[in-house]
Amino acid sequence: MTTLEARVFSAMNLLCGALLALAASSPWAGGAVRLFLIAQPDLDPALADTPFARWILGLAGGIWAGWGTLMLLLGLGWDPRRASLAALGVWCALDSLASAANGAWLNLGVNLSWLLIGAWAWRARG
Repeated sequence: MTTLEARVFSAMNLLCGALLALAASSPWAGGAVRLFLIAQPDLDPALADTPFARWILGLAGGIWAGWGTLMLLLGLGWDPRRASLAALGVWCALDSLASAANGAWLNLGVNLSWLLIGAWAWRARG
């Protein structure tokens, strides 16, 4: 893969993850969850429109966007520690937005804890 292709691929992952996380609080959330049910046909389709499924959708989208951010920033030559912290920030921000929109307020505290632990770990090593 060329550098341009790698950057486009990384940006695509960032964008798709962000869209997935933001879809968690939209009317299309049930349809997005049903896409995952294709890969897991033994799951109950009634799970698609539950708050738990929307929370998982936000979490998956946040992690996917964070991964895309990490790949993109490393490809742009960022220091791995800074790129990792930025990716963690993207994950926590998107997951927190989706959690808040779906009433999972406790997850905001969990995300903030992850972010603080990550910031402390990267600062302690550098």
